[in-house]
Amino acid sequence: MSPPLSNIQWNKTYRLINSCHPPCDVWEDIISDSVDWRLAYEIEAMSNPRIRQEVGDISLVPPERMLTGPDSWWVVSAFTHINPQGSRFADGTYGAYYAAHDFQTALKEKAYGFIKQFMSATDEPIADITCRTLVGEINNQLHDIRDMENWPECYHEENYTHSQKLARELKDNDSNGIVYKSVRNNNGECFVAFWPSVVTIPTQERHVVLHWNGETVTSYFEIKDGNQERIEL
Repeated sequence: MSPPLSNIQWNKTYRLINSCHPPCDVWEDIISDSVDWRLAYEIEAMSNPRIRQEVGDISLVPPERMLTGPDSWWVVSAFTHINPQGSRFADGTYGAYYAAHDFQTALKEKAYGFIKQFMSATDEPIADITCRTLVGEINNQLHDIRDMENWPECYHEENYTHSQKLARELKDNDSNGIVYKSVRNNNGECFVAFWPSVVTIPTQERHVVLHWNGETVTSYFEIKDGNQERIEL
């Protein structure tokens, strides 16, 4: 059974990424609405090896699903740099763009995801991790599994087998993505986009610092006006 389709129109979506990933200025040099972006990429990569490292594998994105324009790299990089460990709705063979309907949900999703995928796995010591907040929009048809009673297997805390299987089936049938309830924040909602063109180009908003105590993320603070008041998670 395929989930129903819903038109998701959120004027603000929130996504946190590590600040150690800087804006990719070469992306805008290569891709614009007026050029064959795939050909331009290949030509530039011949003489500039860092292009492949920074831009990733753009062959993973069909031309008709590409997003172009200033700052489009914030979105496109999620699809050209694959996380081999996978995620709730990606099995490690393709990229996906996740975002939440509100900042707190995005924050808690990031805190958990970063713990699971890196900090715990590599047994990192106490540290502060700075993140950028990306604010975008979405107005598109997504497959809707927010009725958790009908899709309980997709909401397992740790096991993503069923959610990845559903996502793969939908993506293979050209689905735009999935809207779902947050597992990390009660009443929060998130979506995963399977293609860059599903969302708008986001803008950079606040910077936040997550505090890792060696076992979990316990608090955060926003970088603004020299204020570093920590807020418990």
